[in-house]
Amino acid sequence: MKKVVFCWLLLLPILSFADLNVNKVTKVLLSIEQNKPLKYFNENISLIDKFQLNSNGLHFSSFEEADIIFMSSVKSSSKLIITDSYEKLQKSNKSVIGAVYVKKERTHIFLVKERLEENGLTVSPNMEKYLISECYLNLVCLLSL
Repeated sequence: MKKVVFCWLLLLPILSFADLNVNKVTKVLLSIEQNKPLKYFNENISLIDKFQLNSNGLHFSSFEEADIIFMSSVKSSSKLIITDSYEKLQKSNKSVIGAVYVKKERTHIFLVKERLEENGLTVSPNMEKYLISECYLNLVCLLSL
């Protein structure tokens, strides 16, 4: 029984990102611009390997050097975060600038326009379709439109 549980614990991180469209996510993350190249942090080696197999130009670094924490369980109040669920994006503070997650075998990407602007970040014009307004996250605000 312990062996079965251990095997599932090893496979779960790999399976959870199995349908993640790495090329799509890479294009969006590379389109986030600042006055310097952005560095990302994630503690999941299998996810980092997926991105680095594409040799896509995303820079993953240590937690201390990273500008953005990407789909990670590590909490930080001083770093910007791209979370792994829409619910976390809705309930979060201003340091969570977006969400990337898989639902129904499709990769979903949302970046909050106002949160990006507050942190001096922009998105290239061809990726603006992934931007949402802060109001989109608040049901009361959304109903008043």
